[in-house]
Amino acid sequence: MSPELWAFGRELASYVKGLDGKPIIAGENPKQPAFGAPGGGSDHMTFIYWLGVPGSSVGYYGHFGAHHSAEDNIDGIKTYDPGFLQGISMAQYTGVQAMRAAGAARMPLRLTEVTSLMLSDVETAKRSSQYAGIDFAPLQDRVRAYHAAALAFDANLQAAERSGNAAQLDALAAKAAEARDVFWMPDGLSYNKYWHTIDRYTSAFPELNFASFETEDRDAKIKAALGRLIDSVNRAITAVST
Repeated sequence: MSPELWAFGRELASYVKGLDGKPIIAGENPKQPAFGAPGGGSDHMTFIYWLGVPGSSVGYYGHFGAHHSAEDNIDGIKTYDPGFLQGISMAQYTGVQAMRAAGAARMPLRLTEVTSLMLSDVETAKRSSQYAGIDFAPLQDRVRAYHAAALAFDANLQAAERSGNAAQLDALAAKAAEARDVFWMPDGLSYNKYWHTIDRYTSAFPELNFASFETEDRDAKIKAALGRLIDSVNRAITAVST
């Protein structure tokens, strides 16, 4: 699920029950979060990373790993999910999600978890051998500033929701959409014109990822990738701060 929808996802998971009869969210812990950034190769990726539309992919996974195996069929489900109980839980979650989204007057976007994921991505990149020698301090500084702005923005958004201030909600929703859109590149990414989101594709910071493996003008290409990413972050800060 796209991080701007994680708060929405957690709300749903707080009253849809899992196998133990407890809300799905009750099973979340730091080592096993209920939500992660969208990945894989399913159809949802085109909407999220090509069109820049927040989305989700819902599923349940156990130790068996039957997905795309010879047992990925009805008989396999009967074996690994007797009574289709996990299937029922996920069907309920998906159905409630669809009805809530379809019936919502405004999209329940949040930006704090977007910036939290970006901060985590920066920390991961700093430890990666492929980025050895790259100075992430400028990017980290701007993402921290964006995180602070997002915290304030989400607080204002929640206050407007509680008060029922429709005009303020509409104004804030437009800013949230603008902040999301600055990471969408109309002409595509530098190394893959099919995909358009500069903050993430199958991995974080895709242009920087590709640039780090370049054999010619690597330093210049890394600098350009970092510059374009930092510019997007700065524009996101402006969008939610004005």
